[in-house]
Amino acid sequence: MGLFPSEPRAGAEPGSPGATVEAQLRAHEARLARLERIYARYQAGRRISVLLVLLLFGASAAYVWLVYGPVLLNRGGLASSSPVPGAATTVEITDVYNAVNPADEWFQLYNMTHSDLTLAGWQICPRATCVALPTTTIPAFSLAKFQASALPGWPAAGLDGARDMLGLKDDQGRPVDCLNWGAPSATWANAGTFQSMLWPAGIPPPNPGTNQAFSRQAIGYDTNQPSDWLVTANKSP
Repeated sequence: MGLFPSEPRAGAEPGSPGATVEAQLRAHEARLARLERIYARYQAGRRISVLLVLLLFGASAAYVWLVYGPVLLNRGGLASSSPVPGAATTVEITDVYNAVNPADEWFQLYNMTHSDLTLAGWQICPRATCVALPTTTIPAFSLAKFQASALPGWPAAGLDGARDMLGLKDDQGRPVDCLNWGAPSATWANAGTFQSMLWPAGIPPPNPGTNQAFSRQAIGYDTNQPSDWLVTANKSP
């Protein structure tokens, strides 16, 4: 050995205690790096999951508002955009009560517009005839119920529980809305007027020998399909 100690060499000799510590440190750093990458992937996954949940929630909220918004507007008196109507529909039929006793039959109309609507000259039409509606004003986004048997000219036998229809015509004689239960027939007096609105199979009547109710699933939302309607039997008027 010389007079002065030699300069220390970089790193530790293999097999020395220093080399072992360095290897352990490098392994520890590698494990930390792996954990950081795993954590980063986990955080990215969480962000994607939260985004998907928000998107699904937004889509669900939009659907609920589209379907039930008009009903809430009507019931709560809120001011907002108009309901979603069928093409060129201003008034829709929302309920039909087909009773064993014709005196108990009734139907209900809904004004889908922003303005009050007076039904002067309007008609309601079962399969064999059309009957004038009373000159009633329905406020905007509101319902009006009519006792069918009180209308002059309403069929004495009432509606047929197995196969019939109810159509609505405006003051110009144009068809506005219609539903039919059971398959329509070309022999119906009003089949031609409402031909484009009649469904080939119709809404399946639940039990023609009992009281039957046909009700829209969502007031103000009309896809012009039988699936728009709920049906029940033995419902009280």
